[in-house]
Amino acid sequence: MCEVHFNAFTDFHNNIGEFGEKMNSESLPKHAHLLAFFPIPPSKVGKHNWLHFRSWLEYGIGQKVRDICLPWVTYGLSTIRRCADCRQASVYVRNPYNDVVIVISSDSELTE
Repeated sequence: MCEVHFNAFTDFHNNIGEFGEKMNSESLPKHAHLLAFFPIPPSKVGKHNWLHFRSWLEYGIGQKVRDICLPWVTYGLSTIRRCADCRQASVYVRNPYNDVVIVISSDSELTE
């Protein structure tokens, strides 16, 4: 989403605190799901993220925050549809860290 539309995203700004309280009050492991919908930069939130988030809200364990978040989905999708800058800001960028390999050696591999 472009800076102009993000700043105008008042429903998000006004309700993010309540969303956080509800998410933290639940014992369900919802936080991991949120990274799939709202990935860490340089990854971006695109149309598919919003659509999957909407499904999670309607049919998944996100039902407790559905009333707060469905307007966010509507706004996010509409900005991508109407604004060229939002469309560009939502274009998928491959995260170079996705291919990082961590090598773990065992004691049997060590030579003295």
